[in-house]
Amino acid sequence: MFLDGDKLSKRTEQISQFLKAFENTMEQQESRDWVEKRLHFLPGDKWPELWIVAHSSRQPFYERFRRELQMSKAEVDDMLDSASRAGKHDEFYEAAKLLARDEKVVANYLIKSAFESAPEESQKIVGIIKSFLG
Repeated sequence: MFLDGDKLSKRTEQISQFLKAFENTMEQQESRDWVEKRLHFLPGDKWPELWIVAHSSRQPFYERFRRELQMSKAEVDDMLDSASRAGKHDEFYEAAKLLARDEKVVANYLIKSAFESAPEESQKIVGIIKSFLG
């Protein structure tokens, strides 16, 4: 299971909450091991939407938006800056509003761009998922 990156600093509390949900308290260590093996966090130390729009490398954003939405670097900068100030979990909505496009479509562009600029993070997530499927 994946939690937002801003929850990483409270990993111990998150594990405790999961353990409280288990009915069988006799097997606490086994339950703890089970949770610890499966608990992962999304990239960054912020909630995912902010990590995406405030990501340090904007080059992939420029390239993707220039190619697919025909936007200039300045327009992309303005959109990302406004989105990063939108408030917790409202970043994609703000970007979509500015672009006059569907929020899910804009979120898709933003997520793809963020992971293009941080391929190690996407590979890490894919690796975690593959390890549980295979």
